[in-house]
Amino acid sequence: MTRLKAFFLCLLSGLSCLFAQDPLSAMGEPPAKGVYDPMGWLEVSKKAELEQRFVERKEQSKAPIFVAVLPQRPTDGSESLARRLGRKWAQGETWGVILHVVGDAQSPWCAAEGAKRLAAASEDEMRQATQEAMRRAFLQPDQDVRVMVGALELAVELDALESRYRNQQDLSGGSALSSITGSPGFFVQRVVVISVILLLLLIIVINVLRSKREEDRGPGYLFPETSHRSRFSGPWSGGGDALVRFTDLKPRR
Repeated sequence: MTRLKAFFLCLLSGLSCLFAQDPLSAMGEPPAKGVYDPMGWLEVSKKAELEQRFVERKEQSKAPIFVAVLPQRPTDGSESLARRLGRKWAQGETWGVILHVVGDAQSPWCAAEGAKRLAAASEDEMRQATQEAMRRAFLQPDQDVRVMVGALELAVELDALESRYRNQQDLSGGSALSSITGSPGFFVQRVVVISVILLLLLIIVINVLRSKREEDRGPGYLFPETSHRSRFSGPWSGGGDALVRFTDLKPRR
């Protein structure tokens, strides 16, 4: 009889686990401002600050940071649930999740995953980012402050990763530029530009040589400048040095 009772207890516990509601489905749709706290564990001011950060990141097209507060640790593990939450709530975008279990000394947990803009980031880089955020969060003694710091530091880590890969993509754009410069059309354009520059230089050199040759040749024959003079009280326009000046003829005594 005792064995039969134990069997029924095991059967009932198994059925209860089988038909238990998935905590992910129980949490419903993603929170509009990124904070899931049905118990109201967070202070109003702290929750408002987290929601304000979430809205600002959304407006700036940055990776959202969700915060979920639970009354007890989920059966499938906190980190596993955090990843499932992030994938469901972010809908294919890069995301970060801070999962906190009230009263749990090991809480909160950080999880993140890269998509699209951080698709090139490795799992080790994402894991290192979450571990660094958790390390800084656990420097705080109070759990609510840990949640605040964890959300802030996880956002900083994801932004740093995204900035790093954006710079790498900008640098890789140089290879695309090199492929463009190696195309036949660009080669023809380059030849035309170089030819025009050489032609202009040739014209300048020719003009300089012509000017120098004319200077070496000298001014040539120039007719002397003439001016109105008088000779015997008559008009005179002299052309040579011999008749440039004439003295006045005065009667001799």
